[in-house]
Amino acid sequence: MTSVVFDIANVIVDWDPRRTLPGALPQPEVDAFFASTEFWELNEAWDHGLPVAEAIAEMDRRAPHLGGAFRLYVDRYAHSVTGLVPGTTEVIRELKAVGVPCFGLSNWPKETFDIAQAASPIIDELGTTSWCRARWA
Repeated sequence: MTSVVFDIANVIVDWDPRRTLPGALPQPEVDAFFASTEFWELNEAWDHGLPVAEAIAEMDRRAPHLGGAFRLYVDRYAHSVTGLVPGTTEVIRELKAVGVPCFGLSNWPKETFDIAQAASPIIDELGTTSWCRARWA
């Protein structure tokens, strides 16, 4: 093995978008929001570099009935992260201790990456963390 590349979401950082809205909206609205294709498409576009302000405007255009929930999702984004995936930090440190370079690769939105870093300081010990910069069209 010459090096190991770790994804950030759900390999190093425990992330689940469904944690953001319970308690902030009635459960039927939460369920409808996360069942919508618009949410998942715009979440993916955000991952690929679409600025959050443009994602909000796009949600308002495509599904105005979901715009308020999407704004809450963005405002409560930190609730989507609960901390480390158990065991990953130890694996990274063990690999580094025997000289295996470890890298991070993520398409995590740059606008919220500080949340991932705060939840998992091991990210800062990786050789590289990169964001996908494909332009959403």
